[in-house]
Amino acid sequence: MEKDVGLDVSALDTALGDLEDSDSTSDIAETDIEAEDGIELNVIEDVVDEDRSNMAKASIKYHFFSMKKRFRDAEIYCQNRFNNGHLAALTSASINNQLATLVCRQYGQCTRTFVGGERLKGTRFKWTDGSAWKYTNWRPKEPNNLTLNENCIEIFYKGDSRWNDVRCYVKKSFICSYRA
Repeated sequence: MEKDVGLDVSALDTALGDLEDSDSTSDIAETDIEAEDGIELNVIEDVVDEDRSNMAKASIKYHFFSMKKRFRDAEIYCQNRFNNGHLAALTSASINNQLATLVCRQYGQCTRTFVGGERLKGTRFKWTDGSAWKYTNWRPKEPNNLTLNENCIEIFYKGDSRWNDVRCYVKKSFICSYRA
């Protein structure tokens, strides 16, 4: 009789993230204090309503957090912090560009930041909030799944607002979106 030896991917993500964090002395002093370090980003509502049809009757707000979390932890944080919150879905060039501009200007730098896209299979991705996947802004030769586990999306890799697929267990700043 064969035993099913399943693989707990979330435990692997956590273990790999802990291992990666352990070689950096600057992370020792870092804590996950959930201080009010976020910046609320106001994006033109008409653009948001047009592109986020599943939320067309609601005003959508965005909130950038400089504190660093793993992708799943950031998604859970957005859900717990805001009513109907999720990591941000960048569903149009307009939203992508406005958020990028606002984060860089208001935070003072373009820091590598998680948004709410995650890999389904191959080169297929989905938004954590369920928005339609109809716009992309990948960097050249992306998504490449370089380490065979780059299943999440970041912006500001190499300083611009184009997207890069990245490992989910690396801690990054993040943008939440929610109904106002």
